[in-house]
Amino acid sequence: MVTYLAKIDINDEATGMHYISLVENPAVETEWMAFEADKMNVYKVEDNEQHIITGVVMRANFPILKEIPNKGKCYLKYEKETLKQMALKFFKNGEQNNITITHNHAKLTDKVNIFEMYIKDVERGINPKGFENIEDGSLMASFKVNDEQLWSEIKEGKWRGFSLEGAFHFEQETTDEDEIYRLVEKIKSHIINKKNVKMKIKK
Repeated sequence: MVTYLAKIDINDEATGMHYISLVENPAVETEWMAFEADKMNVYKVEDNEQHIITGVVMRANFPILKEIPNKGKCYLKYEKETLKQMALKFFKNGEQNNITITHNHAKLTDKVNIFEMYIKDVERGINPKGFENIEDGSLMASFKVNDEQLWSEIKEGKWRGFSLEGAFHFEQETTDEDEIYRLVEKIKSHIINKKNVKMKIKK
């Protein structure tokens, strides 16, 4: 049983996003777009072997079901300003090389390098093609894949998105059953329409 709704907060030096992982089933329910930069006309490169993946690190105000030890199940959400603070802290602390596979720190990899991170901001004209249905304020990132085997696995659909890892505080917002029910219905509606969010691969 879901008992409450809470929002994520980072309010001290210890909290924040520390890792980004390539995963099979991203919690944000949004697959990345995988493409070769030169064939998408986004980056002009001469090396035909260069590969880029772009996707959602975390959706703004999108509730994610989690079970918190000793506190039970709840829906957690990240607000736009929190995601912005997380991105700033991630680079300030030099953690941009903390890229893993399925959250296994023993497999911290140099096969993937992050080269951009940004907040979707329609008002500022930052609205990446293919992610128009993602909430404004969501945290996005692009990575260069340096390993041919890993790139092949991405094209085959083994790795389908990003998942962040870090230390966070959360602030309980409501235990109102009606509000939680409305939230669940919203999530169900999103899952039903999930076919509108498809992984796009340029071979």
